Amino acid sequence: MLKLNKTRNVLTIGGRLLADGLAVAAIDNKKYQVRFPKKIFAAWPTASKNFFLDNYVYARTRTLAMIAGADLRYFSNRPFLENFIHQGIKQDLRIVSELDKYNTRQLLSLFPAKITFKSDHVISRLPKKSVNRPDRVIMALSFGKDSLLSYALAKEIGLQCFPVMCNIMEKYNYQEWLFKKKIFADFIKQENQPSDLFSDNVDDIFFSPALSRNIEELHCANSMLTYALEMMPFADYYRARYIVFGNERNFDDYFINKDGYKTYPSYDQYSGYTSKLNKELKIATHDNTQIISLIEPLYNLAEMHILFNRYPDILKYLMSCYPEKPGDKWCYQCPMCAKAFLYSVAVGGDPFKIGMKKNLFNAASKDLYPLFAAKISRPYEKPVQVKEEQMLSFLLAYRCGWKGPLIDLFKKQYLTKAKRAEKKMRARYFGIHNSQNLPQSIKSPLVKIYQQELRDLV
Repeated sequence: MLKLNKTRNVLTIGGRLLADGLAVAAIDNKKYQVRFPKKIFAAWPTASKNFFLDNYVYARTRTLAMIAGADLRYFSNRPFLENFIHQGIKQDLRIVSELDKYNTRQLLSLFPAKITFKSDHVISRLPKKSVNRPDRVIMALSFGKDSLLSYALAKEIGLQCFPVMCNIMEKYNYQEWLFKKKIFADFIKQENQPSDLFSDNVDDIFFSPALSRNIEELHCANSMLTYALEMMPFADYYRARYIVFGNERNFDDYFINKDGYKTYPSYDQYSGYTSKLNKELKIATHDNTQIISLIEPLYNLAEMHILFNRYPDILKYLMSCYPEKPGDKWCYQCPMCAKAFLYSVAVGGDPFKIGMKKNLFNAASKDLYPLFAAKISRPYEKPVQVKEEQMLSFLLAYRCGWKGPLIDLFKKQYLTKAKRAEKKMRARYFGIHNSQNLPQSIKSPLVKIYQQELRDLV
């Protein structure tokens, strides 16, 4: 049983503002920084920058106490979101336990630590400025189907979009970054859409050789919260009321982890988490900033159908893989590739339109699909709804005439069951579900589009 050290060291963590962002000092002497376009960050009031510094640094580094077995001393103020940050970490530990050798209780036992700050003064409110415009949105762009569909929907319903992309992968997957960088440039040019890019390498702290212990995926705790904080200077600069994330319906599904805890595969993309975060932001921003997801009511299949049927021109930008070799943005060997291929063909789409060059219904791809895999290791694929959505997708692909060993396997193992459950599955995966975080002025035109596109599929 893993236990806390009886005698704990103190780890000092510093944060300081730069002309174009912030720097974090912890563990070693390497540079850990968040860098924004200078004009964006320079225009942000100093009090807002300090709010960002206090909350970002704490959210990003609080889990270092678990890895270093140390108490933490911060050279920054006590953060406004301190308790909210703790809640997010404790929920994320349920996911981390699925990926690491430690169980949930062991991880929770590592969480307690003595925390001190330079000052207990809390910056709880950003400076009150003119009200941000509800027809403007900051669009967090990753070029996955979620963000691309969100962008297309926002443009159609008349929202003014200000896309923002973060470079977080350049060091660890240079090939992925090269693909994303080219896609980003093509998107800006071909869509005539000015967009912003910023960089964040603070995750690198968790891979420092100065740390004696590694807990897999712990660096991802509170990642969407820190991403939301990073969107705030853009929202302020462009006077945008809403920050748009691609949190789809399937993030509300959960599973019971190996230790018996109710576990969301990505807790900070769960709609209930977003609602709680918005309550905090309402206080801090004088109700001037809110996180929303335009696709919160939709599952994967519904999203992919709308993309192929209504917005085919933006499919060329789609990228959901992490390729390590030059030449192709898909590796054809990961669950992300398998999912993109399956959902494309299930809705009657041509996978060539998203750059796919191989039929992934071959026998070698069997374990890439949770429907067939002997063991499911990725938390994202552990809710029962994942297998069910794939079962419906294979049924639709079979009806579209697709061939291959996995289609044959589906016919043998699931065809009868899929036909029996088809009506129920269609209602769920092509249905329009409730949303907690969409203002009515945006929700109403979106639902009309969803009804137009999905009514014949339910």
